Amino acid sequence: MMAISAPSTEDPNYIYKNVELIHENIKVEIEEIRVQNNGVFIIVRKNRSGYIVGSENDEVWNQYKQTGDKVNPKTLRNPMAITRIHTFVLAKNLAEIGCRMWVQGIVVFTHPTVELDVRLKKNSNTAVLTANHLNEFVSNYEPRDIIDNQQITKIRDWLNGLNNK
Repeated sequence: MMAISAPSTEDPNYIYKNVELIHENIKVEIEEIRVQNNGVFIIVRKNRSGYIVGSENDEVWNQYKQTGDKVNPKTLRNPMAITRIHTFVLAKNLAEIGCRMWVQGIVVFTHPTVELDVRLKKNSNTAVLTANHLNEFVSNYEPRDIIDNQQITKIRDWLNGLNNK
């Protein structure tokens, strides 16, 4: 089931929630897709608190939560991995409708007490940030290629059509 946030007439942003897509034998449910005039974004949210440590190539990241005098270590699967799969599937679907374009993946840690120590490659395909930096990142994002308004309209129409299936 997909929900669409209806933008106001002044708002050029469209947000699509819980979008199910398939490419070949890969089926995904994308938590959030934002289609804006400056790009297409996939948002994956993680509600983790504490100190998160990891790098782009790590299979798992470490989470350290302080509970009283004790630090409790936990691991979490590298959230960039799932984001990359979702980005790949969406990009392939967009190509199938004639919109070959970059899809920017974003992992957002939403808990207010999270602290990130994440090492990314200089030209990483996925951004990792806290919730208070999401809107700034998206609004200041510079696309890799020129984005045609017709492509944006075509993508929005396609996503709106998925909601009616």
